[in-house]
Amino acid sequence: MASLARVGVRALGTRCAPVRAERAVTLASYDATALVPAVLGALSSWKLSDILLFALSKSLPPAALTDLVTHITTSFSPHARVGFLAPPLPHALVPAAEARTSQPMHVAALAAVPADDALTFHSTIRGAPRVAVGRWTAQKALWKMGTELRADGLDRTGEWKSLWGRENVDEHVPASLAPLHANEIDAMLVCTDPRPEGLWEGLDARFPHAHLIGGTAALTPFETGREHTLLGAEIYEQGAVGLAWRRPTSHMMRALGGLVPLGPRLVVTGYVRGILTARARGNIISSLNDHNAAQQFLHLVLQRRAAPRERLEAAQLRTLSSHVGRDDDFFLGLYANEDDTMPLLIARIQAGHPVRGTLGLDSESELSGLGRYAQVFRAAAHGDVRTDAPISTEGVQYVWVAPDTTPAEVPSLPQPTATDDVWAWERLFLAGTESSWFARTPGMRTRACTVPQSSVVLCRT
Repeated sequence: MASLARVGVRALGTRCAPVRAERAVTLASYDATALVPAVLGALSSWKLSDILLFALSKSLPPAALTDLVTHITTSFSPHARVGFLAPPLPHALVPAAEARTSQPMHVAALAAVPADDALTFHSTIRGAPRVAVGRWTAQKALWKMGTELRADGLDRTGEWKSLWGRENVDEHVPASLAPLHANEIDAMLVCTDPRPEGLWEGLDARFPHAHLIGGTAALTPFETGREHTLLGAEIYEQGAVGLAWRRPTSHMMRALGGLVPLGPRLVVTGYVRGILTARARGNIISSLNDHNAAQQFLHLVLQRRAAPRERLEAAQLRTLSSHVGRDDDFFLGLYANEDDTMPLLIARIQAGHPVRGTLGLDSESELSGLGRYAQVFRAAAHGDVRTDAPISTEGVQYVWVAPDTTPAEVPSLPQPTATDDVWAWERLFLAGTESSWFARTPGMRTRACTVPQSSVVLCRT
């Protein structure tokens, strides 16, 4: 494992004391008929006055899913429940001797939080319209609304720079959070549809000192008839649901695995932001070490020390590009300092143009000024695990894991106990995500992570 004590890494290794009022358990089984009574049994001992946070696998049979949702909605008041349907957990998180890769592992993650310590929220704040071929008609209203809001902002402020790429120019937050001051929220957990950017902007602006973790809800058109299934006071298809803690006792850790660094860290010397970025769903880097960024990338992938300074002909560039596999995944991490362990942002390299020199990243974040150094990674089944800092297995932990995550990428993951074909992780709320999780620490901006083997942990002490 990579060193955790390098310069620039925040020390989050405070030992967690057990949270006695806050409870959590994650139950998993290949047998839905065994999982349902285990969930009902766990809930029967919890206080109905608490706020219930829950994540249920979309893989559950319809009858089992209906039984669980009906029990939860009839037992807990509308504003004391937050839930969502999630994908099954990665098989690697189950003890190897018990894994059945041909079957989905059904999961119910549960947490009870005293109502005095937290509050729930539901958001309808829109995010960036998705790029989808043939769906312009469905997205037209969102594009038009965003343009009009930015135009109104331009009229008010007389300048455009601060509005570029913004989805929530007025920095709105969900209604239940609107009366609160910045220092009244310590941490937030959020589950969203694939368009969370507007909500991120509002929460980042209003509560800059809070931790935030979250993930994208599972696609559920075949399971429930809804694109996504989010549960709060009602059942929602779009937007976001979340929980905000008032009591200041949170620590956060990210873990990234399955990444092999290629070459040395490079100095970021150029960014581009424009129409090409919008089409690629990401920001663009134009220069690394004062040289064509795309050519630097090609030479690192081909294990050459550095890109040549002389101009390459188009035929030479095509030859270089042909050696990069179409199915290979590459990521770029941006760092504040050359020897930092964890990046400020890491995103998949989505496209490159060796002649123009640009690299397009699959990220909605503004890269300009974000990090001075860049590191190229190749995705691999095995690689060093990079983390912010270790967190004790004591306390209540809320964890989001990417689709291919293994126990190595969740350093604080305890061993589950098994009873009647049901595994149980005590003091742990463990949820999967189909596309990405997102997070931020105080003073930073919320950013998504699409690394296939990764996790984020919020520890409540």
